[in-house]
Amino acid sequence: MGWIFPIFIVYTFYNMLPLKKIFPVIIALITLSLLGIIYIQVSWIRSAAHIKKEQREQRMQNLAYTVATEL
Repeated sequence: MGWIFPIFIVYTFYNMLPLKKIFPVIIALITLSLLGIIYIQVSWIRSAAHIKKEQREQRMQNLAYTVATEL
């Protein structure tokens, strides 16, 4: 009895929209999703690189301060 409902939805959806019309929409949505994921990953990588650069500069400043105070 539980399998009748999903089959009904698929059958109704299939009769409403032919596969030839829905296939490009599915491809477009998948493409947009992948582009969004790639954009987020690139922005995270850039952010991580920027944070690492700032940390490196801060360590260099701390080192220079330490050397200057010890001299």
